[in-house]
Amino acid sequence: MFPHSWRDCKVPGLCATCKAAATLIGSANAGRGAVVADYRALFPDELDYAKAQRAVAFSRLRYAADNRTRRILRAALVWWRSEVGRMEKETMKPTIVCLCGSTRFYDQFQRAYYGETMAGKIVLSVGFMPDSAEHGEHIGITPAQKEALDVLHLEKVKMADEVLILNVGGYIGQSTARELAYALELGKSVRFLEETGL
Repeated sequence: MFPHSWRDCKVPGLCATCKAAATLIGSANAGRGAVVADYRALFPDELDYAKAQRAVAFSRLRYAADNRTRRILRAALVWWRSEVGRMEKETMKPTIVCLCGSTRFYDQFQRAYYGETMAGKIVLSVGFMPDSAEHGEHIGITPAQKEALDVLHLEKVKMADEVLILNVGGYIGQSTARELAYALELGKSVRFLEETGL
């Protein structure tokens, strides 16, 4: 878990674990305890901060004098280890992008789907394109089915981390406008295929 002493650290500026250890030692030598502000200043990134707190709990546990302190520090170490694990999982999760636009733009949907997938993203898209000659124009759809698909697509917007609006030629239809408004209301990151004044 701690492969080297902070004095032997080869990382420029010290790794997260070594910075935490150096802060602890420096504070102890200055006759005061390290405070949260010390660690926040060194580790503005949440994951690095959690790793530093894990290292601090581990370091203090090694030198704890009594059983009560050791129990508290063990609990803190377990908690910070779980926080680091949770944060690392979150940072490894691919971004989920939802494609929104008029279903008449079948080719643009296919290109965007391919491009976003090759960029390492999970892509949510329209499952049926009734306005597209290549996909569904000859099949047909009832108004009730169209409304159900619109509601389903809003759920996809809700699941996504970001939304890509396929505003081909600047066109944003009624359904896409509703999806865009919903994405903005949820605080989603929104991108447009073509530049817009929004």
